[in-house]
Amino acid sequence: MEARASKGQPNRGGTRVASTWHLATIAKWLINKNHMSRERVIAVIEMHFPAHDSLIDSI
Repeated sequence: MEARASKGQPNRGGTRVASTWHLATIAKWLINKNHMSRERVIAVIEMHFPAHDSLIDSI
């Protein structure tokens, strides 16, 4: 499973560029590994990632 969209990179100025992740892949993994219930994952997406509400149908 490749969940990371891009790897973080160090910057010459000392600031690190953060990694980015595929939200739907992480959400499915959390559910499949029983780390979170589907309902909890949906609540977190709605609260913290409101622009990605369309992902809810795919998880």
